[in-house]
Amino acid sequence: MASRYAWVITQDLDNPYDEDTDLGLPTRVGVAGPGSATDEDVRRALTEGAFFRLLDDDGNPYYIGRCWSIDGPGCEDMFGPLDDYGRADVGATEIQYRVNGDWQPL
Repeated sequence: MASRYAWVITQDLDNPYDEDTDLGLPTRVGVAGPGSATDEDVRRALTEGAFFRLLDDDGNPYYIGRCWSIDGPGCEDMFGPLDDYGRADVGATEIQYRVNGDWQPL
């Protein structure tokens, strides 16, 4: 059986305000993935998921969100937010997870 996972962007650090939509920069808060995630998977990400953030090659964080996998927090699926969304959208090169209050690379 294929692994099930989901992620959701909860903070858009690059564009945190909806007022910028006239510049063509709508906030990304609420974007979820992957496309195969069910509504239940997304709900689990929001309620049970680990906090993550995506960083660009200069180390600037762009997005914060939550990611959940049926296989647990240390599995390969936890790269999903980076692979499914971050590389293409912001050129993210690193994903970090919050562990005991500190951001650490996966």
